[in-house]
Amino acid sequence: MSTLRALALEGSRRQAGGAFTNSKRAPRPLRARRHGVAAMFGGDDDDLQEGLEQGSKVRVKGSVTIYHSPKLGEFNLEGKEGTILEVIKMFKGKKLSSNLPYKVQFMVPSDGKDIKLIAHLAGGELERIGE
Repeated sequence: MSTLRALALEGSRRQAGGAFTNSKRAPRPLRARRHGVAAMFGGDDDDLQEGLEQGSKVRVKGSVTIYHSPKLGEFNLEGKEGTILEVIKMFKGKKLSSNLPYKVQFMVPSDGKDIKLIAHLAGGELERIGE
C-alpha cells in the first residue's frame, strides 16, 4: 500500500476526538429527542384550534390545492365544506406534533356523482361552520 493512500485511509478513520474506528463513515451527531410543538418552537404544546373536533362541520378558508385524487386531478379546496373525521393527537399512546392534524372528508360533485375526498389540513386553513 502506498504511503499516500495509507495516510488518507488513516485520516478517514480518525474521529473528531482523535479516536480511530473501523468505520469509514463519520459518526452521526446525537440529536435531542423533542416532544411536541412546544419543544421545537417554545410555544404552547397544543397546536389545535378550539372548537374543531371530530364531527365538526368546517369550511376551507384559503386556497389549498390537492393533487392526490386521480378522478379530480389538481383540485382547489377553497370554500369547500366538509366534516372532520379525525383529529390526530396521539399514536400508540404517544403525543404527536403533526403539522396537518385534521383529517377532513369532503363530498365533491363530479359528473353527476359525489366523490368522497379526504384531505389532511392544518387548523389555520379551516373555520368552523354551524353548530
